[in-house]
Amino acid sequence: MVGYAHAVHNPHSEVTVMPLRIATLLLALFLMGCDKKEEPSPQACGGIAAVQCPEGKTCVDDPADTCDPTKGGADCPGICK
Repeated sequence: MVGYAHAVHNPHSEVTVMPLRIATLLLALFLMGCDKKEEPSPQACGGIAAVQCPEGKTCVDDPADTCDPTKGGADCPGICK
């Protein structure tokens, strides 16, 4: 048979190829996660201690809490923005 390549099935080839594929997939997933930068948590301010924000930032109400400075929460903590 001229011009035809004869493929021989090697049952051991799948055993060595699968770990390589898994390792490649794990490496790709790891590298995709490396680009993400976690945002730092906002700096707390205000509250009963009247903590000030750094220069150039203003203390605003923290939307993540249930304390409302407009409804009797005079000592509500805030976040610097």
